Amino acid sequence: MIMSLTLKYPGLLSLALILGVLPGCGSPTYQLHAPIEEGPRSSVTAAAPATIAGEVTIKTLRGEVRSGADSTIYLIPATAYASEWFAHHIVNGEKIEGTDPRSFPSARAGPVDREGRFEFRHVPAGAYYLTCSVHYRRAMFRISRFNFGPRTLENVEAYANVNIEEEQKIDIKVTRPPA
Repeated sequence: MIMSLTLKYPGLLSLALILGVLPGCGSPTYQLHAPIEEGPRSSVTAAAPATIAGEVTIKTLRGEVRSGADSTIYLIPATAYASEWFAHHIVNGEKIEGTDPRSFPSARAGPVDREGRFEFRHVPAGAYYLTCSVHYRRAMFRISRFNFGPRTLENVEAYANVNIEEEQKIDIKVTRPPA
């Protein structure tokens, strides 16, 4: 059954991994309490669908700006369940315990191009969260302009929230400054 769901909805596996696996070991664990509720299922029923477009970038601890190029970005309706998940997992970096795969039935996944740009068309009016994992390699340590040690893979969650009206087109920056 899981295989057939991932074939029908290819972004579902990636979203499931982000929901439960990516925060990594050692992260605080949080149990979600909000009831599961569905967001807008389809833009086909929307009176006048809107467009959300933008750019994904992060700023590293060293102040370097990195693009979210060639990543996957997620558009998630802001339900009570999604809001709790967003606050604890994406913003605070807590690992979520027992995430229910039915919790985000109307989440959409889309590609981020080589320039760090993305676009979601035919979006029903409402409130949404955007989230994207940006991966980059950095040196173990640096002295002046010289890098030393093996390069490690860093993962930073870029995010934004947006409210969109019918027929509106929004250009938004999905980002994350250093902690």
